[in-house]
Amino acid sequence: MTNSLEVSLNSAKDAEAEQRPRVVQRYGNKTDTSIYVGCSPMTIHRVITDPDEKFPTPSEVKGLKLFSFDEVDSWLRSKKRKATNTKND
Repeated sequence: MTNSLEVSLNSAKDAEAEQRPRVVQRYGNKTDTSIYVGCSPMTIHRVITDPDEKFPTPSEVKGLKLFSFDEVDSWLRSKKRKATNTKND
């Protein structure tokens, strides 16, 4: 049987946990990244190997090369800004 102090402490812990921001990093391999971006894996390969594109470098986890989707999002936004600036010039 739990007493009211234990219930209050548990409620306080739950409330504190809800207030803390959750940090979720999304990662994927080349195929996952191509699906996320909406292109073929070959296109991702071409972008990765083109030094002018400056595509995010993958992290290696237990031998797997994984791309951070947050970094991919930033890269896509930078490409969109460059394309918009080019159109306005």
